[in-house]
Amino acid sequence: PLGYVIGGSVFVVHGGLPSFPVHLRDIEKLRRGPVPHPGVSRRDQLVQALLWSDPKETSGESDRGMGWHFSPKMTKKFLEQNRLKHLVRSHECIESGYYMTHGGMVTTVFSASNYNQSNNASVVF
Repeated sequence: PLGYVIGGSVFVVHGGLPSFPVHLRDIEKLRRGPVPHPGVSRRDQLVQALLWSDPKETSGESDRGMGWHFSPKMTKKFLEQNRLKHLVRSHECIESGYYMTHGGMVTTVFSASNYNQSNNASVVF
């Protein structure tokens, strides 16, 4: 799967959220396969977002060439409409191993040990 819900309250995904509202049922319908590029359809854009998006203070286009910068407002809306409490993701190198953002609604966990010889990866919280 491209995302998974743990304990009915935590959404786990590699990247993040798309630029448009999405429900878990939309994500459940997706099948893994090649990453669509360019992202022509909403389905394509959703796949890209789940793999490449990053949390930022303001929403906007990603500098990665795919995905989206999703804001705290977008995170809150996604969590509320899907009756979730938290989003866990892993798509960025975090020196301390993990980082909480969006008022504690999003945790980025970096789990690739020895990625750049100095990060504290493989953190369990």
